[in-house]
Amino acid sequence: MVDLKLPKEKLEKTSPAIASPEQDQYPYETRITIGNKIYDKFEGLDELDTGSYVKIIAYGCVVSKRSNKVKGGKQDNSIEIQLEKMDISESKTLEKMSTDEFMKSRNKKS
Repeated sequence: MVDLKLPKEKLEKTSPAIASPEQDQYPYETRITIGNKIYDKFEGLDELDTGSYVKIIAYGCVVSKRSNKVKGGKQDNSIEIQLEKMDISESKTLEKMSTDEFMKSRNKKS
């Protein structure tokens, strides 16, 4: 798994006028929003509180890929992925997970 937390040198360049502490740590473009159109497709979202952690498994299609060279030679890359199938479940740490839950999570087919 890739850690998406920004390194300290990138945090210092973030504008304090538009950034919250949470946005400082993780890029805004790494967020996903589950809106009214699909909210009811996922069980258990109503039980989640702010600060809860979830496990997301998704399949998607690359719909756009961009690569631009900007003044000063810096490369700017992005890729847009349309999520087509997704599962969301509350994430439990190994310490909070029973042996049965752990074995089920290892054997779960996506």
